[in-house]
Amino acid sequence: MVDDTPGEVAFVHTPVSIAMYNDEIQVRVNNNIVPLKEGNSPYTTVCEAIQYYVLSEIDNLKPDGTQKMVQLW
Repeated sequence: MVDDTPGEVAFVHTPVSIAMYNDEIQVRVNNNIVPLKEGNSPYTTVCEAIQYYVLSEIDNLKPDGTQKMVQLW
């Protein structure tokens, strides 16, 4: 996610994995399983999980830019 505000650019490393588990696709965002239930769009569900993770990490930034795997440049 990139904020185009002059002088403010953030890079957030988002850990996402996709694997087969018991003959079903399992998607994880930051090691949390994303439910892919029938009746809901799996694309929307995964995108919302990624968006939630990224926005949470940006909200947790300190003024000096330090926080887990978030870097400012």
